[in-house]
Amino acid sequence: MPDKLLTIALSDQELEVLEDYCQQANRTQTDIIRDYLRSIEERSWERLLEQIASLTHELEEIKQEKSDLEILLEATTEHSDAVEAELHEEAVEAKRQTEEQFQLITEATPVPILISQVSDGTIVYANAQASSTFGLTTEELLARKSLDLYYDRSERQELLNILAKKGYVQNYEIRCRKADGNRFWVTVSLRQFTFNGQPTILSAFYDITERKQAEEALREKEAFLQLVLDNIPQLIFWKDRNFVFLGCNRRWANTAGLSDPKDVIGKTDYEISKNNQNIYSYLEQDRTIIETGQPKLHWVEHKIKSDGQEVWFDTNKIPIHDTEGNVVGILGTIEDITERKIAEEALRIAEENYRSIFENALEGIFQSTPDGQYISVNPAMARIYGYDSPAQMMATITHIATQIYVHSSYRDEFQHLIEEQSRVRDFEYQAYRQDGSIIWVSENTRAVCDSSGKLLYYEGIVEDITKRKQEEEALKRQVEELRIEIDQQKRAREVAEITQSDYFRSLQADLESLRFDDDDDFFGTL
Repeated sequence: MPDKLLTIALSDQELEVLEDYCQQANRTQTDIIRDYLRSIEERSWERLLEQIASLTHELEEIKQEKSDLEILLEATTEHSDAVEAELHEEAVEAKRQTEEQFQLITEATPVPILISQVSDGTIVYANAQASSTFGLTTEELLARKSLDLYYDRSERQELLNILAKKGYVQNYEIRCRKADGNRFWVTVSLRQFTFNGQPTILSAFYDITERKQAEEALREKEAFLQLVLDNIPQLIFWKDRNFVFLGCNRRWANTAGLSDPKDVIGKTDYEISKNNQNIYSYLEQDRTIIETGQPKLHWVEHKIKSDGQEVWFDTNKIPIHDTEGNVVGILGTIEDITERKIAEEALRIAEENYRSIFENALEGIFQSTPDGQYISVNPAMARIYGYDSPAQMMATITHIATQIYVHSSYRDEFQHLIEEQSRVRDFEYQAYRQDGSIIWVSENTRAVCDSSGKLLYYEGIVEDITKRKQEEEALKRQVEELRIEIDQQKRAREVAEITQSDYFRSLQADLESLRFDDDDDFFGTL
């Protein structure tokens, strides 16, 4: 009843405001009136009127906003067609500008660009650089499929698999085919996008043929260098400044127990050596070489292997400098010189034996130049020619042909024989001693030449045969005297045989008879 009275007491405008308020607040008039009735007991009529005025003002504002929205909606509706047309024109223009920009960018870029359909690979766009790279006109490219450009067609499927998995392909190296059939290397990057309303793949190529050729040439050079290193008899290795191995040859790898030289890369001595006893000293040497920049050359190590065999190694360590002269690492070479050491020891023993023979021989041993100067003579040689020492003889004799040979023609004959035969055997001639006396010598000499046949010097043995020559001369005299004596005895014997012959006696008788007849005639004449 009170709410009905209150409703009757309200004006039509106030009732309208109440109804609007109820709709906005989602409440019934009864609920609102009851709330007001309850509040009447707590508030004064003045306060109630103020709230009603406030609500009325708020409602007016809402009505105004509603009216403004209706006007805006009407205006929007009226101009929607015009706006839509304008937006369409702007979209068309933006598309045209985008296509023009795309065209400009793709034609200006030096990278070959192709756009192909995802479904069958048909090429729907190719820039000028692609035409130049593949040796085909743009029209010819658009008449082909991207698969036709692959040298190995299976690589396209590999690229599609990567694209499906990762959503992109970046700098993948493949071989492509030119129009003339020649293959060339490229890196290709793929992106999938919509072009002219179709799902397509954008492919950007970069020709890396020259780089590949350079890499191949580098690989060949590296392989050749490795081949050279592997065939060098020395063990070779190199490290960086931190003593980390950068490489080695196969001999070094095999010695270190590695199957491949590449296995040493990135390792240190501690990771490779089975015996860490000497590593510290080796690393100290490396550190000194890097700090000073001075090499350590021909460092000979003597070791005894587990089987008791003695071995020698000749080691060289050289600092590696960059282009600015900074030490960036160490190059090392190790040579097994065991055989050389054994040969040197054998040579040393042989030289000692030769020196002993040379010094203690009874025969004169010498070496001389082709132009007639002594290089070396032994003590026996000096004694033969009457000198106190080999040094005195070599200092005194500067021209063998005139100072040694009594008859220079013998020296000429000697030179002729040795030039023809490279050696002279039992060559006998008279020679001067230091005091001017003359002796007989017998010489056996050979020419010593280098590997090219060039004459270096003569070496030979001289024997004093003066006593033998004297004995031979005495024997000759005895033989001559004996021959004379024999001849005299033979003549006496022949005379005796003649005088004892009958013929001689007959002649003798006839001679006697004639002699007597002549005497008779002589005396008769008287």
